[in-house]
Amino acid sequence: MTLTNCTLSLNTVTGGHAGTGGAAGSALFPGNSGSGGVGGAGNGAGIFNLGTLTLAACTLDDNLGAGGDSAKAASGPFGSAPNGSVGGDSRGGGICNLGTNVLVNCTLFRNVLYGGAGGDGGDGDAANGQGGRGGDGGAAWGGGFYSGRWTAMTNCTLTESGTFGGLPGAGGNGALSRGDGAAGVSRGGNLANSNNVTFLLKNSLFANPPSGTNVVVRTNVNTSTSYTCVTNTAFDPISGTYTNGVTCTTNTTVTTNVVTTTNVFVGMNAYGTFTDAGFNLSSDTTPAFATTNSFRTNNVLLGVLATNSGVTATLALLPGSPALDRGDPAFVLPTDQRGTPRPQGPHGDIGAYEAEIISLTGLVTLGTEGLSGVSVLATLGTATNVAMTDTSGRYTFTNLPPDDYTVTPVLSGYLFDPPSANVNVTLFGSTNDFRAALLQVVSLSGWVLDGTSGLAGVTVSLGGTSLAATTDADGRYAFTNLAFGTYTVVPSKTGFEFSPPVSQAVVNSVLATNDFEAIGLYAIVGRVIAGPAHAGLADVTVRSETRSTVTDSEGYYLLLGIGPGTHQVIASRTKYAFLPATNEVQVTTDLVGGLDFEGFETFVLSGRIYDGEDLSGNSVLSNVVVGLTSTVTTADGSSATLEFSALSDANGDYVFTNAPGGLVVVTPALARYRFERGGSPDFTGTLTADLTGIDFAGYRSFAISGRVTFNGAGLPGVIVMADASEAATDDSGNYALTDIDAFDSGGATNVFVMASHPGYVLLPASIEVLRSTNNVSNVNFTAAGALAISGVFTWTNTPVTNVTVTVSNQILSTGTRNSFILSNLPPGEYGVTPHRSGYDFSPVSAVVTLTTNDALTNFLAIPRLTVRGRVTNAGTGTGLAGVTLTAGSATATTDGSGNYTMINVSAINQVVPATNGYWFLPSSRRLDQEPDATKIHFTASPTLSISGRLLEGTNGVANFLVTAIASNLANSTETKTLQINAASSGSYSFGGLVPGTYAISPPPQGVGFTPASAVVVLSTTNITNLNFTANLPRLLLSRGTNGPPSELLVLALPSRFYQVQAATNLTPSIVWSNFWTSNTAPSGAFTVPLTNSAAYRARFFRVRTP
Repeated sequence: MTLTNCTLSLNTVTGGHAGTGGAAGSALFPGNSGSGGVGGAGNGAGIFNLGTLTLAACTLDDNLGAGGDSAKAASGPFGSAPNGSVGGDSRGGGICNLGTNVLVNCTLFRNVLYGGAGGDGGDGDAANGQGGRGGDGGAAWGGGFYSGRWTAMTNCTLTESGTFGGLPGAGGNGALSRGDGAAGVSRGGNLANSNNVTFLLKNSLFANPPSGTNVVVRTNVNTSTSYTCVTNTAFDPISGTYTNGVTCTTNTTVTTNVVTTTNVFVGMNAYGTFTDAGFNLSSDTTPAFATTNSFRTNNVLLGVLATNSGVTATLALLPGSPALDRGDPAFVLPTDQRGTPRPQGPHGDIGAYEAEIISLTGLVTLGTEGLSGVSVLATLGTATNVAMTDTSGRYTFTNLPPDDYTVTPVLSGYLFDPPSANVNVTLFGSTNDFRAALLQVVSLSGWVLDGTSGLAGVTVSLGGTSLAATTDADGRYAFTNLAFGTYTVVPSKTGFEFSPPVSQAVVNSVLATNDFEAIGLYAIVGRVIAGPAHAGLADVTVRSETRSTVTDSEGYYLLLGIGPGTHQVIASRTKYAFLPATNEVQVTTDLVGGLDFEGFETFVLSGRIYDGEDLSGNSVLSNVVVGLTSTVTTADGSSATLEFSALSDANGDYVFTNAPGGLVVVTPALARYRFERGGSPDFTGTLTADLTGIDFAGYRSFAISGRVTFNGAGLPGVIVMADASEAATDDSGNYALTDIDAFDSGGATNVFVMASHPGYVLLPASIEVLRSTNNVSNVNFTAAGALAISGVFTWTNTPVTNVTVTVSNQILSTGTRNSFILSNLPPGEYGVTPHRSGYDFSPVSAVVTLTTNDALTNFLAIPRLTVRGRVTNAGTGTGLAGVTLTAGSATATTDGSGNYTMINVSAINQVVPATNGYWFLPSSRRLDQEPDATKIHFTASPTLSISGRLLEGTNGVANFLVTAIASNLANSTETKTLQINAASSGSYSFGGLVPGTYAISPPPQGVGFTPASAVVVLSTTNITNLNFTANLPRLLLSRGTNGPPSELLVLALPSRFYQVQAATNLTPSIVWSNFWTSNTAPSGAFTVPLTNSAAYRARFFRVRTP
């Protein structure tokens, strides 16, 4: 059954209440009192499923299931009373699944289960009887859903369903009592699974099972009646019968028992074992989750049960719900329970409800009437959405993502109250109304200052109106279109107070002004330390953008008047540098602590920059940027670097007044200058006191640039050098050398530029460039290859000349030489291919990679020959016609005189003769070992044969493989193996044989043959009647312990059909009967079970072929 878009609500199922137990028998017919009946089960108030059920987009709410109450046990007047029965169980307030169930996009809400009450124990005799124990309360399983069979649940919401175990029965009255029963168990408020069946959970939400305490007070009134009966029996001699007389007395006892029962239950979401398929959410510790993307939270933020624009009722996800956008990103259903498309956000939501993007709406009125034609702007960041009011003055935005929007109404000739509004658009829709008035152009403006800087983001409100403005980046605000009057102006911003806090502004002209001072309510606290002992450093000025303070004797500071936001805090004191140089802090609380600094003692470091080209030492260089880096050790033992810069003045002097002690590096820099101090481009030293005289000499420099080409294209990777400058060409062959001295102290007026690259010759070898204060370009080089490829051509150690060689796109000939060489090649990959008519080459071609060294590649030059010869009959000496000779792909056939000719035959091949009925000596001839290819002769002799039969008795055995191993052959030193299947008559024949030694073997499987093999020497005549006879089949009996034979094993030839015959005696009148028929296995065996009566009577067996 499949249910879609259905609602099952307020359904009730109650198990039947049980009847009371039967009373005990009388004294005349004695018997035990009966226990009260067991209450019926209350399963599946909404749905009870025994088959296959699929639910999609359904809601089951407020369904009630209750197990039947068990009845009180009967009294036991003759002794102890029986115990009360267990209350009826209940399963699945919403759904009880005992079949197969699939739930998709369903809501199960506030379904409740009660276990039936246990029956009260029977009352015992008040004098000496024992009251029965009260029955246990019935169990309650799965308030929302109970599964006893396979279930899959996807994108479902189960909440506020509960289970309440049945109340226990009270113990019966009597002289003694066995006590009250136990309260029924409560298992799984929202869902329960039993029997460890598969219950698959995915993208589902379980929340808020109820908990509580039930206290029930019951009064049991027990009336017990005791009977005493006496039976008198008399014999009537006249009638010959017995007569009975019974006399009974009755005693009635009434007892009252007040019982108070308390059942404490703790609601849990789930009970049992579940398969966590991921992306589930539970409000407590159940069920157990196996995946990391399922999670728990104690507040899932659900709305009330409502239609929410759907066909069936659902539970909406409230803003901030942890179920929002937490569904499986790889598995998203197309819609939720209402039919709303999924997903609405980045991911789908967990549960049956997908929170949709809700619209913003509102009303614009002029007096009491709606104002149409107003453009309403909803702005978020740089994006603006526009809606127009209708005839009733209403505007509507649809599909706005939830966020904070600035909503502004606009209509020429009107002003609006408020002029704009900050509206938080939520998942459930937002509204904002505006009032319109005819335009009156009057303004009020002002400035909000934090210290000396304008403060942005201050909300300035006009009391008595809904108007508000926000200060801009400069702290300014303005109101326009105000009516004449007096306004109460109130500035506000979190984390600030204002002076004055409120101001009265009179608007009676076009422009009125009103300013405020802002004072931050937060503070920043920290400490400044310094020195090897990291002690506090006093008198350090610590300041933010608008506030400053000084550290105390322990180095602590308190910076007051700080507003919320991001602040840059710096520390300063003469003769100290600080880390960090700037401390950035986000102020969000009343007091931000731990904003500390570490100070490092500083010294004065100074020097002068001289013009190194003035040998008199009188000229200096100004405007030289001098950089200083200082490496210090911080309080935590790590290293930190501080960087400073200074500029040389007109006297060439530079000074660092605050250079931190430690390892310092000083480096001057000026465009088109090179600097040195004692041959080094920088100064490196340890600064522990003021240091002067760190002087540098500057030399004007220039740059040389150019390009290196090979065959007109840029050549990358060329190293170009001049003086101490070095550079490599880029992918286009370009290079640039910098910092080349414009004037040489040794008087050299020129500089030599050289280039190099492995595998190339660079031309020219060097280029002389005049030193200058101007850069020099177009200093170019041309590259030529410097490598070579060579090789040699031979055949059987004999030189082969006149070979044409193609190297990539170049062709050359060896002429009278058997070698070649190709020079002036650049690095690269080359294909080398030789050619000469009438020759083959090995290898056919070669690929050579040149890098930095020359390469050698040699070839075999294989001639192509005209092959001639004659084949003669060894017996007659005459030529043999019709013989086929093969050499590689070339073939020829002997003529009537036995002669043959083959042309264009590669000398690397061998000539092989072949024709039916003959063997040849030699069997083949290699041309590379023959001195004369026109005398390749062979002799032919008739081939021989070996034949015989495979027999089983006198019958031939067919299809058996016969093997011949040939050795000592007349025309070969090889050992060869031949095989053939015997024909239907058992005959075999190996033909086309060469004289030699042959070992002939039939198959060895099964019982085998006699002989097992035969070795014969084949010389001039054929060998016939080389027969092999199968050995007789063998029978083996297998006997059990102290019993008759149980099995018969037959061993014969493999894969053959046999009959087993049996007889009871061996008298002359013996009768053999067919007992078993079977094929033997490849091993030659099969077994016969001896299990029937005929087999037990048989004493003799034999095997026959049919």
